[in-house]
Amino acid sequence: MKKQIISLLLLTSLSQAEEFYLGYDFLKVNYDESGVNKEFDPTAVTWKAGYLVNEYFAVEARVGLGVDNDRQKNLITDNGLGISEATVELNRLYSALIKASYPLYKGLKVNAYMGGSRVKFLVDSNQNYHSENSDSSLTLGAGFSYDIASDVFVNAEYMAYTKNVTALQVGMGFRF
Repeated sequence: MKKQIISLLLLTSLSQAEEFYLGYDFLKVNYDESGVNKEFDPTAVTWKAGYLVNEYFAVEARVGLGVDNDRQKNLITDNGLGISEATVELNRLYSALIKASYPLYKGLKVNAYMGGSRVKFLVDSNQNYHSENSDSSLTLGAGFSYDIASDVFVNAEYMAYTKNVTALQVGMGFRF
């Protein structure tokens, strides 16, 4: 019970700080299903919450869900089996990141990310194949952000969430 009260007080104090931000990103995910000759490109959305430690560093958490599945036809597995059609869905994505920022010019910043992520994909085929693939790994990324106003920003990033999952993403955030 003590840990819950301390966590609640910490979250309450962070939410009242001006350095706290919330946002969302739309992702074009690239997923390389090991053992299959094609890559999948589902889309997803992530929500992020972060805290600016200072002008150059922040800590950030992200949670993501799939929005649109990707379907591929005429797949061949590494052991030579043919699959006529398969669908891949990003089931969930969790990330804990450290964000380094460097101001370039009047509200434009270059950002670098490092942390860890856990992703889960659902793979289905029309030949009674179903798999749930989870992966946890070091996450690296880079991108740009631009301050539209003092409390609103837009961003574009390239993230390598795991060795099989990369994403191009654009989004928006709000500082409190």
